[in-house]
Order: sequence, then C-alpha cells, then structure tokens
Amino acid sequence: MSNPAAFRDQTNWSGGSYELAIEVGSTEDAAIQAVLSAVWSAAGARGSFAFTDREPEEQEPVPCTVASLTAYGHLHG
Repeated sequence: MSNPAAFRDQTNWSGGSYELAIEVGSTEDAAIQAVLSAVWSAAGARGSFAFTDREPEEQEPVPCTVASLTAYGHLHG
C-alpha cells in the first residue's frame, strides 16, 4: 500500500499535476524570489528538497530560492 507522505513512493510524484502561472512583470531574480517565497509559504510546504528518491530526513534541505529551482528543476516539500 502506498504512503501519500512518502517521498520515495514515485506514484506520489506522477499522474495528475497542476500548474500555476503568475505574471510577475519583472524577470529580475528578486521579483521572482518574492513570488516563490510567497507561494511556498501560502502552500504551507515544509522544507525544500531536491530529490524524490530519498526521504527528507535522508537528505539535506536546499534553500527555497530561484537558484535552487534553476539548479534542480523542481523543489519538493
């Protein structure tokens, strides 16, 4: 039986998805960072992790930043 809270359970990361498009108006990293921080906070996400093949306690969190998003492509929390 799958665990909906398990990072390693790849079925939790596949299937349906949602996208959110926000017009920031500026492509400056500071403006994008402000939106990223606001959305992450509003979602109540805990931590920012780069990998889904290990549980959060088995990896170092990465900062919830534009640089991390660019480096890893996705942030998981």
